[in-house]
Amino acid sequence: MVKTTNTAAIGMIPSGACWGYAETEDPLALTTTHQSQDAWSAPDGILQLNQIYAVFTGPAAGGTADIPGMTITFTPRANRYYRTIVRTNVASSVIGDVLLLEITDETNVVKLLTRWYLPVANAGFAQTVIYIEQFLPGSTPTSATRKARLAHESGAGVITIPSTALTEMIVEDVGSVPGTTGTFP
Repeated sequence: MVKTTNTAAIGMIPSGACWGYAETEDPLALTTTHQSQDAWSAPDGILQLNQIYAVFTGPAAGGTADIPGMTITFTPRANRYYRTIVRTNVASSVIGDVLLLEITDETNVVKLLTRWYLPVANAGFAQTVIYIEQFLPGSTPTSATRKARLAHESGAGVITIPSTALTEMIVEDVGSVPGTTGTFP
């Protein structure tokens, strides 16, 4: 079962406040900071959050597969920064498998790729990846899709995400490109 949350459920930024990130162990902990920023510069916050606890058996060596429930489509605006965060916990049945965690668009064009080696069999290894992008005026699509995918680069193990491991994907608007102006829709 996929849990999806959007800004309507989380709430909007209160007037006169700017949301920032605290220096805590949790990089997603929201805190209110009273900075004087115009509304265009302030972050819009989380656009969508998908969370899932489900068993996933990954691709065989050389294969790539979407992680179930880890696809988000959003409406970007020009001159804004968007951050996509993917967190997962993956295990292999053998020592030495090499995996790739990818953030792609809807046509599987890779936007970000991380590679990691699994040194122990049947032990979960947490991975968090963060991709930040901006959309330029004149080339901003009406919608953008980001997907989390696992690729099994090498090794002979069976790749799994156990049902006890939280896998989540977040897309958020983190603010305007410095020196730009605009209006909210």
